[in-house]
Amino acid sequence: VLLPWLPVYKVHAQTRALQRSKIRLPRAGKIGKIMAKFVVAGKVDCAAYARAELLADQLQSCLPDFHVHKVPVPSAEWAQWVREECEERGWVGHCGDVLVWRELVKRGGRGVYVGGVREFQDYASHYHNVTPLTDSVAERNIAEENRQTLEANQLEVESRTKPHPLRVAVTSASSFMAYHLLQRLALGDVFGDKLISLRLLDTPTHSDEVSGVAMEITDMASPSVESVHCTSSVKEAFQLASVVFVLEQWEDGGGDIQNGEEIEEAGGEDAERKEEEEEVRKNEDEGEREEDKEKEKDGGVKEEGEEKPGASETSSHLEEAATLYQKYGATLDFCAQKSVRVIVSGRLSNLGAAVIARTASSIPRTNIIAAPSLVEQRSKSVVAGKLRLNAADVEQVCVWGRCGGGEGVLVDVGNTRVHCYQGAIVGPDPFSLPLAHCLHDPDWLASSLLGDVRKREREERGGGGLSEAVAIAEMVRQWMDPNNESRVWCSVGVVSEGDCYGFPEGVVCSVPARREGGEWKVVQGLEPTPNIQVSQQEWSKETLCSLSL
Repeated sequence: VLLPWLPVYKVHAQTRALQRSKIRLPRAGKIGKIMAKFVVAGKVDCAAYARAELLADQLQSCLPDFHVHKVPVPSAEWAQWVREECEERGWVGHCGDVLVWRELVKRGGRGVYVGGVREFQDYASHYHNVTPLTDSVAERNIAEENRQTLEANQLEVESRTKPHPLRVAVTSASSFMAYHLLQRLALGDVFGDKLISLRLLDTPTHSDEVSGVAMEITDMASPSVESVHCTSSVKEAFQLASVVFVLEQWEDGGGDIQNGEEIEEAGGEDAERKEEEEEVRKNEDEGEREEDKEKEKDGGVKEEGEEKPGASETSSHLEEAATLYQKYGATLDFCAQKSVRVIVSGRLSNLGAAVIARTASSIPRTNIIAAPSLVEQRSKSVVAGKLRLNAADVEQVCVWGRCGGGEGVLVDVGNTRVHCYQGAIVGPDPFSLPLAHCLHDPDWLASSLLGDVRKREREERGGGGLSEAVAIAEMVRQWMDPNNESRVWCSVGVVSEGDCYGFPEGVVCSVPARREGGEWKVVQGLEPTPNIQVSQQEWSKETLCSLSL
């Protein structure tokens, strides 16, 4: 397929210099008024074509009504092009690297065949008394210039037609969760057939791990991945980003978790100290399990004097996290696209999304969310296990307030529906029943469900982040899919505008939401249970205190 030829009208600088220094051209008045249009075609990098160009420029400079149209053709396509052109115009026997013909101005027709570069020189000398300039150095320079110009034009045409890749940034790229998420991104499970360019961000101490992950992604040879770039610069990672995954995992006591180990600024811990802390952690987990059993009777409502959610998260810990999220927000505001979509995950995802939304003022608040999807999926698994169903058959489990799990998480199944339940009433898909019609154990729903969800979270704490990565990938897939206008809602951490189920303005809270018009719209009209409403108010107060640090 021949590329569309772009006409090149130019008088080379070498020609003008030679005209001034070597030859005195005849005046147009002595030759007479000529109405002519000549087409000069040839191999783009051929010296003979450059010589024909020089001669055409000479004629055009001294003859006011002499017009030239130049057609540079790539060398690989010249033979086919000249053969088709001569066949169309009825010219037989032409050979050479240059083809010149004269077109009758305003009269149409197939044109008058002139020949190659030698015939063109004889024509200029005989009819116009113009001696051609011959300079081998200038001809080689012009040939190289023609080649570079044609390549630049072809690149410009390709850049206009080639789709631009979607720039996707992933923080904490050396973590296990990022490892599983990047696999889903590279396989096209999230963005479909869109071309993506991955930016992997992590600290310099994890550069080797991130480079290894980038090599694995490249070895996948996925058609969805245009490029993979590793960096420790936040600005470089977020430059012109369209989607950003913020995957920092914070412990309750401080520190960012990477690959299952706590990163210390000083560079690590002793083996004995690790063993002691692991033993203390096990004892704390056993104590938490006993407390959950004692709280099953009151539905998880905390008694007076009991430790409040997030109390173990010290102010220095929150300040450290807020400082990092402020840096992210400021960089996004300055470098990323204004339509960028930001997904924050982890134990402090509410705080992170709120700080980023405050700092990145030019980015719409609806484009910044926290991901409670893991808590929602974990709750579905617990309910499905009770019913002996697949977790995919359970939908519309609401996570209120806190997105990142922990002691402050609130799960509501008052509006949950179940598919494929073999009861007295059955129906074809998408028929579903309320959970209360399938699970006849109100005491377990009211008192033990939340404790089982927290227990499952503790048991999964040493995992590799696979379930959370899959949950986040599915949430973003629904968000990015232009055809996804589902009637089913899910839990999403959004920035409250003051009318979001009583959550204060500016707080990022998990609420039921449905995708509409490319945004997550809060589903109104649902009523949390009284116990959840009380815990919801306490969590809102503590979140406001955290944001004021």
